[in-house]
Parts: sequence; C-alpha cells; structure tokens
Amino acid sequence: MHVCFKPMLDQNQKCRDRGWDKRLFSGEPETEKLCMSRRIAAVIAAIYLLIAADSLRANGFVTIRLISPQANATLAPGSQIDWRIEAEVSEGDNAGLALILVDLVQSAGNPQLFDLAPAVGVPSSMVKFAAPSGFANPGGGYAGTLDGEPGARNLRQIGGAQNGFGQAGAIMGQSVDVDAEVGQPGPITIAEGSFSAPGTSGSYAVSMENIVVNTFDAVNTAPAASPVSPAAALPVVSTLFFTVDDTIQLRGDLNCDGVVDGRDVAPFSLALVDAASYPGTYPFCQLSQADVNNDLSIDTNDISDFVACLLTGCP
Repeated sequence: MHVCFKPMLDQNQKCRDRGWDKRLFSGEPETEKLCMSRRIAAVIAAIYLLIAADSLRANGFVTIRLISPQANATLAPGSQIDWRIEAEVSEGDNAGLALILVDLVQSAGNPQLFDLAPAVGVPSSMVKFAAPSGFANPGGGYAGTLDGEPGARNLRQIGGAQNGFGQAGAIMGQSVDVDAEVGQPGPITIAEGSFSAPGTSGSYAVSMENIVVNTFDAVNTAPAASPVSPAAALPVVSTLFFTVDDTIQLRGDLNCDGVVDGRDVAPFSLALVDAASYPGTYPFCQLSQADVNNDLSIDTNDISDFVACLLTGCP
C-alpha cells in the first residue's frame, strides 16, 4: 500500500520544498538516502496505517484544549505565559489514545514574532508516546521541534505515538507493552510549557494546528499488533489570546513574569546591590519595579515590603 506523510522536520530545506510526499512502504529498509524527518515520518505513518489497513473509519473522538492561566490577560513585556495541552478520549468506541501530534503556531498577524520554547518534559501518562519507548520527531522529540528563523520560531509536532507494531524497534519504539485507555477518562495533560511575552504592545494569538489523533481499536499482547484507526480531533479551545502592554509595571515583579513569587528574589537582590547590571540582565523589566514601598528610592527599606508582596501579594 502507499502511505502519504508530511516531513516531520523542516531543518532540511529539501524536505520542506517537497512538502507532502507519496512513497511505497514495504517494511524493508530504505536503500536511497532520505532525510531523517521523512524516514521517521514514514515509520510512524506505516505503523498507524499498515496495522489498520482495513479500517480507516473515524474511531471515536478526542477533545483537545489549549489552556493557560494568562489567557485573555493583559501582560507586561517579558511576562511568563504558561500553556498546557489537554486531551480527553471518548469512551465505548475505542481502546484509548494511540497517537497524537499537535503544532503550536503564533499568528502571522501578531505585532511581533517571537520564539516558542519546546514543551517541558513528558507527562507520566505519555511516556510510551516518547522515544525510546514510542515514536516521536527525532529533531526535538516529544517536546516538539522548533521551526522557522530564530526570533520567529513555532513549535511543530508536539507528541508522539505508542508502538502498536508488536515488535520492538532498535532506536525508537522499544516498548511493545501498549498502554490501553490513555485519555479515558480524561482530561490528561499531553504537554505543557511556557514562553515570554514579547516586547511590542498589542494583541497576540497562539494556536494549535495540524492536529492528528489515532486511537486503538483493541490492545493486544505482543507479538500481535494492536490495530488503530484515525479519530476525530475536536479542538474545543484551540487559541490562546493575550495582550501585551509595555506601560504595565507590577511592583515586586523583578523578573517580569507577571507574578511576584520566589523567582523574583534573585533579581530583587540584584536591583538592590548592583542596579547598573539589572537592565542588561532583565531587559524587559523596569528597575523602578524594585521600589516596592513606593518612596521613589530603591534601598533596604524596600525589603520588608517585598517580603510582604511574596506572602500576601503587592497592591
């Protein structure tokens, strides 16, 4: 059978230029030289098409949400924006999540483009979707692969796939012990991370795109394969909106992540003992944010008010 797949990495310009590619997958080693992204993409596509060749129907649905405590908030430049992708798999019509891939992409209409950082770690419920147990993009792994020019990079193919082949791979897909009922009941965390709000004021949007989800028809004991089918992706909340306002100053927020907490202790100390170095270390912040007691001076008199901000919040 023929398998259509999209390159998983854009690091190789030749892969990018070719876009979608159609290639016969026989299960035999490739003899021609392929870029790594297409090779791995072919393997993953083959797993979830060859073992379900007789069943390409939609197999349940997966509800997906992009969640952030900073959603719809107005933030100072440099504020930390946390995000989390959650998924919930329908029950009674499948045996749980087999594959999930999600792009995180900033709007081309944003006032300023910036870098989206890869996700942090792999959630415990998704370990078998990440290499070496499962299959993931070799460029960035389960956490996603940075794509684009520095300063304007999006995050491609967050996630991965369990090995439903029933046979272990040498580098990826080393585990043949498939986890059933992943995402049932949900929601479960697929990935989470953070990025810094850019320096230009205005309204911003970051969205999930190119969502691919497969679910197991049944989970079998290796060496038997566990057949899968594509599932319907339902992105209930697919876009994170936020606004940047470069006139906002939060007293005590010395690392400019939008909150006053223990992470502000080191920059507050720097502002007190070496004010000249502070702007270079925290370029999006204002030194005046260290004037916690609002007496127009930055000195030891601010310490007690800073501690109060840590414990009860700054007014």
